[in-house]
Amino acid sequence: MNIVIGNGIINSKMVLVGGGNMDSKSFRRNIGMVVFCIFLNTLGKLIAAGLKLPIWLDVVGTCVAAYFTGPLGAVISGAAGNLLFSMLTGGKWTYMIVNASIGILFYVCVRRGYLDKSDTAVMSSFLLGIIAVILSTPLNLYFNAGKSGNFWGDVFFDMMEWYGAGRAICSLGAEAVIDIVDKPVCVLIAYILIRVILKYRGIRWERYDDIIRALVLFALVLALLAQSFVMDVHAAEVGNELKERNFDENYVETIYDSRSGMPYSEANSIAETADGYIWIGGYAGLTKYNGKEFEFINGITGVYALMTDSRGRLWISTNDSGVVVYENGAFYNFTVEDGLPANSARALVEAPDGSIYVGTTGSLCRIWVEDGKLSDITVITNGAEYAVSLTMYGEKLIGAANSGNLFVLENDKLLYKVEPHLDNTYYTCVSVVDRHLLVGTSESHVEELQIFRNMSVTSRRIELGGFINIRDIRACGDGRVWICADNGIGYLKDDQERNWSFYTQHYDGFDASILDIHEDYEGNIWFASQRRGIMKLSKGRFSDLFSLSGINPVSVNVVCEHEGSYYCGTDSGLVIVKEGRYGRLENEISEMLRGVRVRSIMKDSNGTMWFCTYGKNGLMSVNKKGYINSINSHKRATDDRFRCMIELKDGTLAVGTADGINFVDDDHVIGTLTQDDGLENSQILSLCEGADGTVYATTDGAGIYTIKNGKIVKNISIADGLTTDVVLRLVPYADGFFVVTDNSLCYMKDDAVTHLDSFPYYDNFDILIDKNNAYVLTSAGIYMVDAHKLRTNSIETYKLFNYTDGLTQSITINAWNFIDKDGRIFFCGNKGVSCFKPEEVLDVSRDYKFGISVGLSDGTAIAEEDGVYTIPPNVKNFTVKASIRKYSLSDVKTKFFIDGINDGVKAVSSYEVEPIQVTNLKHGTYPVHIQILNEEGTKILQEHEYVLRKEAHVWENAWYLMYLFAVGIWVISFTVWIGLTLVNTFRRRRQLEMLRRELENKVNIQTEEIRTQAEKMEVFQWEVIEGMASLIESRDGNTGDHVKNVSKYVSIIAQEMLHMRLYSNVVTPKYVDIITKVSPLHDVGKIKISDVILNKPGKFTPEEYEIMKNHAAFGGMIVEDILGNNATPEMKQIAKDVAYYHHEKWDGSGYPEGKAGCDIPLAARIMAVADVFDALVSKRVYKEAFEIEKAFDIIKEEAGKHFDAEIVRVFLKKKELIINEIKTAPHANKS
Repeated sequence: MNIVIGNGIINSKMVLVGGGNMDSKSFRRNIGMVVFCIFLNTLGKLIAAGLKLPIWLDVVGTCVAAYFTGPLGAVISGAAGNLLFSMLTGGKWTYMIVNASIGILFYVCVRRGYLDKSDTAVMSSFLLGIIAVILSTPLNLYFNAGKSGNFWGDVFFDMMEWYGAGRAICSLGAEAVIDIVDKPVCVLIAYILIRVILKYRGIRWERYDDIIRALVLFALVLALLAQSFVMDVHAAEVGNELKERNFDENYVETIYDSRSGMPYSEANSIAETADGYIWIGGYAGLTKYNGKEFEFINGITGVYALMTDSRGRLWISTNDSGVVVYENGAFYNFTVEDGLPANSARALVEAPDGSIYVGTTGSLCRIWVEDGKLSDITVITNGAEYAVSLTMYGEKLIGAANSGNLFVLENDKLLYKVEPHLDNTYYTCVSVVDRHLLVGTSESHVEELQIFRNMSVTSRRIELGGFINIRDIRACGDGRVWICADNGIGYLKDDQERNWSFYTQHYDGFDASILDIHEDYEGNIWFASQRRGIMKLSKGRFSDLFSLSGINPVSVNVVCEHEGSYYCGTDSGLVIVKEGRYGRLENEISEMLRGVRVRSIMKDSNGTMWFCTYGKNGLMSVNKKGYINSINSHKRATDDRFRCMIELKDGTLAVGTADGINFVDDDHVIGTLTQDDGLENSQILSLCEGADGTVYATTDGAGIYTIKNGKIVKNISIADGLTTDVVLRLVPYADGFFVVTDNSLCYMKDDAVTHLDSFPYYDNFDILIDKNNAYVLTSAGIYMVDAHKLRTNSIETYKLFNYTDGLTQSITINAWNFIDKDGRIFFCGNKGVSCFKPEEVLDVSRDYKFGISVGLSDGTAIAEEDGVYTIPPNVKNFTVKASIRKYSLSDVKTKFFIDGINDGVKAVSSYEVEPIQVTNLKHGTYPVHIQILNEEGTKILQEHEYVLRKEAHVWENAWYLMYLFAVGIWVISFTVWIGLTLVNTFRRRRQLEMLRRELENKVNIQTEEIRTQAEKMEVFQWEVIEGMASLIESRDGNTGDHVKNVSKYVSIIAQEMLHMRLYSNVVTPKYVDIITKVSPLHDVGKIKISDVILNKPGKFTPEEYEIMKNHAAFGGMIVEDILGNNATPEMKQIAKDVAYYHHEKWDGSGYPEGKAGCDIPLAARIMAVADVFDALVSKRVYKEAFEIEKAFDIIKEEAGKHFDAEIVRVFLKKKELIINEIKTAPHANKS
């Protein structure tokens, strides 16, 4: 950039605002220029702000004003421009300080000629930018939290703050990226404008006032209409497909209330939206549930009924707030103000055309809602008042009224009403099941009605036992018609001929005020209770025999199948459950064992049932004929506490007790083993027989005993490989045994034990073998593993069945369990007996309903828009949660991950899916995946993909990076250019310095030579002067020593005065030097006195004396001529004082002017003492020399009269030195 301002344009004749003489025309011209420059500043900043330019453009006018009108005009235009912009846009007016300062500095640059050359012009503009940064940054920090107010600068501020820079540094950088570009640009534009103005300065612009005004107005409008960039984001849509479900008859109940996460413990209604959320309505409000978390919806209370329509909208009837519709994440409320008959609504149903019938406590109405707005409403007032239940029966609307009647409508017209057939009975609810209308009553029955146009017919009445006040009837996919009432839950099930049978279901803790039924997309059945919360019935692999049979929970020790029934031994007796109807049976055996602890039950090869009990019954047996026999300690048994038994191959029973082993045959004890026989620990836990007839007995602390032919032959313990000596069970497999200890699993073959450490669990109770699978019963559930891999200690995969599959109780330790011929496992638990169907595969192939939620650290949720979750750019931390809306007990392998963040995540249980914490995510689009996999985790069965879009910070966009790159290039280029310029400047300076030093050296040499010559000339000059003075003195008969002596005395006196700091303002080293040099000229005036007078040996006549006195005046006149022009004024003055006044006396009696005291120049007073003293001690033609002491006495006597007493005191102080000088002088007076 070459900025050259012509010579002569800016000079001392330049007319400035407020400076110099200014005529009215110039004043008006300058005022107009200032106004124009204010407009330039305002327009520039409006354009820059409107177009979001990375510059201010607000000092162009300021620079122009500084050029044409001077500093005051620049200050006014800069400040006023900022003020006007602030008024137009609401900005801060305090920044006028910066603009005014820039104007002054630009004026200084112009005045000093910095803009006359390209290098200094560029440097000046860059310097203006730096100064603007320094001035603006404190204002930004104080008024604007550090931000500059410019889009580009604020983006840079955000970027630096994002990466952890301090606010002051961020503010400085943000202002710098704008100003270091803005100021050179403004200077360039100002330069162009200045050249244009100078070129057309003579034009009379008033001719074009209208055009100029129009152009200015047009430019201002353009600036105000400037818009910022708009970025459009298009996101992909993701969706689900809903499939029909298959169902099973086994259900496990789960109750939810305030103790299990619900906000409250009451519910009036349950519904489900298409996204899989369960909605729970109660008087306390509305709650949303996703299978894992409950979310309370604020702002909605008194919910009475819920319904979802065919368009996926959720309808909410409230007790006092009308009807609410939930659609696309928003709630829309309609009340009596919108036309509803009443704000209390009780029933909802959708008509075939998509409209909604609403039963209020007033009249029935029909409403149409589109896009959250009530488009139409029809109030039906022909007898259909206060509906509490509604259903569509083809084109007819059937409703149960609060009065207890039914009403039938068609095309919103009442056809007729139906009265209950029984006295004191009223209709409570209506439902259509497989084209049959079922009507609930207040008594214990349901009626099936046939509806005709003019009448209805009750085709049957279905009795429901003791149920009262039927609340809801709902057909579900399991083939059952579920019914809920004020006092319980049950279901109807029909045969091929539609003969309904009713089954009552008992669920502890959920038996009161049950109002609503809902079946979700997985086939789970939900119930809402006004007093108990909600309950879910879910399909599972486990059936709880005791719960289904209505038996109170009790811990069970053994279960054994016999003739289609299950004999369950407990610590308090025998429980018999009949398969097929699951009803509890009683017989003679259960009566005998009432209150007795039953530890084991077995059916032998003859069909005899054996019972190990604690107490007098001991080992009890019942043969096929019903004969009961008991063996106890009275019949040679080792103890009455029988624990376990096994039938040996020879038909003998080996029976373990708390104190040894009994061998029984034909109901008699034929042998025993006790501590006396080598059983160190006689607490037998289990018995097992090997292929060779060897009997193995496991103990509670002594390992395993090996028994052959009724004798103990070996004890297998920790030393033989057991992990502990407490062994619960031996299970034959292959050619050995699985060993269940109390801390691991082992395998024993040929009495050698191997620890099976590949099995993943330690607290194991029993092993059941079925085909190729081993089922290990543990405290964590049931593990299913490959039996061969368990045997070879090479387990890689396994399946654990636990509470997620419907297990509702803990498995009993050291209990006796079995697998039936169908592969069903019957096992004992702390609440009864459960049946487990491992081969039954639950339906995990369904399309689960998924979703994700994105929440910020402050709890703010990110809403989904068109399938995309958009994260604002300034968010550092957020959480992505997977919402797998799965309510069934079947578990599935699930992977939840975000591409590029946690791709390598492993598949886990759907219940173990954890939220993903995301920190400092780069901008971009990230697919979020939820995958359902097979049990091995190798095949994706279902996948949902969502879109997570992190918005880019402005600084992450390519265009902003290009801008920063351009600014960086500009700064680097300028820095390099400045560096090179400075290097060249320094190089030239070094060269000039070398030349200067050489020249200075030469000058010094020449100066030294000149000084030496001058010193020589000066010495020569003084020698001449002194010789001349001596010559003059010799005319009156004196030797030339007088001038020398006087010079010495003057020097001594002056030196001592300097030392004593007398007259310090006058007596300086220089003064001492001068007076010493000029003292020989004190009598130079005698050159004009006649030799006759000078050499007269006698006393002068008065006339002669008067002539003689003239020598002082003559000396004062000629001494300047003697010294010449080279003498300094100070030297001339001192020499004149010495020559002219040295005969003046202190008391005023001297000559030539009769001065007295301090009026006599100091040099003359010093000279007077020295001159008189030397005259006294020297011989003259008219006298002899006085003695030295006498001379000192005379000087002393004349102090204060002839001489200055202070100088006399100094003179006397140097008496010794003076005497020494006299005596060492060549012609000295030795006396």
